[in-house]
Formats: sequence, structure tokens, C-alpha cells
Amino acid sequence: GDGLLLPPREALTRGIDYCKQSMGLQVMDGPSVGIEAFVSNRGAQSLALRILSHSIMMQMSIRQAEVSFEMLEDYNEGIELSLVERYLGGTGNGITSGVVDSQLAVVHLLGLPLKLAFKVYRSSLPTAINTRDFQRVVTLATIGKVAGSSDSVFPSTGAKIGNWSRQSKFAQQCESLATKANWWDALERHNVQFDPNRFGTVSGTGSKKEKTKENPEESYVASMIPALISSLFRREELEDVLVLLN
Repeated sequence: GDGLLLPPREALTRGIDYCKQSMGLQVMDGPSVGIEAFVSNRGAQSLALRILSHSIMMQMSIRQAEVSFEMLEDYNEGIELSLVERYLGGTGNGITSGVVDSQLAVVHLLGLPLKLAFKVYRSSLPTAINTRDFQRVVTLATIGKVAGSSDSVFPSTGAKIGNWSRQSKFAQQCESLATKANWWDALERHNVQFDPNRFGTVSGTGSKKEKTKENPEESYVASMIPALISSLFRREELEDVLVLLN
């Protein structure tokens, strides 16, 4: 849910009007002025999406002058965008706040046009990396991998998830980013100084400009190992390295 308290009196009035409209007793308001806008403008986008879905169904079955499905589609996209930003834990400007909800983030990412989905997904990564919140980076990379993989399934049911087509390279980049982020997390926890940007591509976006030479990257990564092993020996936590190496 949205976890928000709507103004009781206005919410009741809007709800009654919407019920009348759903019964065909009043002309259905457009989403930009109706109850959808009322709840969406107060941050209750999940509720707005549910009402919008219901209103579309009702408008298809109630005899009216005309239904603008283009307007409904545009408004739906706006709600989906707000929800994606929320569940990725940030905004389109790359501002990170809140908790990442990986399952809902994937669902709403797949509901957006591909270019827009990539744009909002990419915007969630830089702040997480720059603030060194590496477990968050792992979660975000996993979201990208699931959205872009042809073999993604729901663990509980085994049902396949509809996903972006022809994005296998992107999914591989996300998997690589998750691996690097696990290393970054281990290095950070054991007080090993490092620069994430020297580990090569860190955004998982697939941009050609992000390709780096392999040798400098491998050399830099290798230089971290002695300091990490030394720290682990002091703490008697060598199994951490073995987990990462496997």
C-alpha cells in the first residue's frame, strides 16, 4: 500500500462520485481531474493505478460519448514511472532515498517503454555507487538482470517473467556489476581502500563509452587481494575470501 492518510472528507466525496460514475449514473471523469489524480497527487500511486485499471475497464463497458485511450495510456505511464522511481529507492535525477523493493521494481520497469525504463533504471545506480552502498548496488544489479534475462522466473511458482527482448548483453553486464559490488562490499567491510570506478564498467547500462581495457582493471583488482587477505587473517575470516573466489 501507499501508507498515506488521505483527507477523509474529500476522499469520501471523491469515492462516492466515482462509485456513481462506475454505475453509469454520472459521466466518468478523466484521470487528470478525477479520483486518480486526487490520490496520485498525494503520493498514493499504487492506489491510483488500481483505480485507473478499474476505470478503464468500466469505460469499456459503459456507454459513453467517447473514451480517450491515448490519454489513459499516457496517464498510466506517468503513474508507472512514479512507482518505478519509488521501488528503485530513488528518483529520475539519481537521488537515492527509501528502500529498494526488487520485485515491484521489476514489475513496473517492465510496464514502461524500454527507453524510459532504461533511463530511470540507470539513474538509480550512480548515487548508490558514489555513496558506497554496495548491497544496494547488488540489489539494483539483480533487478536489471531479472528484467533483461530471458530465463527469469518467480522463485515461488516457477512462472516465467515477461522481460525486455534482446537484452542478454545488458543482463550479463548487470550480473558482472553484482559480482563487483559483492567484492566492493567485502573490501569496504574489511577497511581496504579502493576506488569502485577503477574496476571497469560500474553502471551496467551497456554504453559503448563505458568499455575499459582489461589489463589495467585486472591489475588494480589484483592489488587489492593482499590487503584483503591480511585483514581477513587478522580477523580469522578467511572463509569470506573463499566465498568470493567461488
